[in-house]
Amino acid sequence: MKSSEYLRMPECQRGHVYEIFSRNLRLAVYDGEGGFIGIREKFDRLFLFTERHWDEGEPFGTVKPLRELGVVPADIEVAESLGRGHGPAAGGAASEENRKLFDWLAEQERRLNLFPADRTIAIDRTSSGDP
Repeated sequence: MKSSEYLRMPECQRGHVYEIFSRNLRLAVYDGEGGFIGIREKFDRLFLFTERHWDEGEPFGTVKPLRELGVVPADIEVAESLGRGHGPAAGGAASEENRKLFDWLAEQERRLNLFPADRTIAIDRTSSGDP
């Protein structure tokens, strides 16, 4: 597939999982609002991270979806975090990460062997956010 060949934003469906070309991800779920949520590694930590669809343009559009791979189960919320907590700026805890989505995406990465080339941390756990 040429770099100019990718699924345009109107072709992407909320809750569907895609193999993507992006800065930090290879597999991600579309959030229905221009974002793709996948597992990112940074500073020896793995976490859910959203990158934006290429069609949004510079400087934020970094994802070119290449092909659809499946659908997130209905009981898993398509969101980077669950919005619980009030955030550090308000003196509260940060929003709670969506553990169910993280674990499901990790399983899809393993099953399909779609890991970012620069990932150094292996995802080999059942429900812990730590490697």
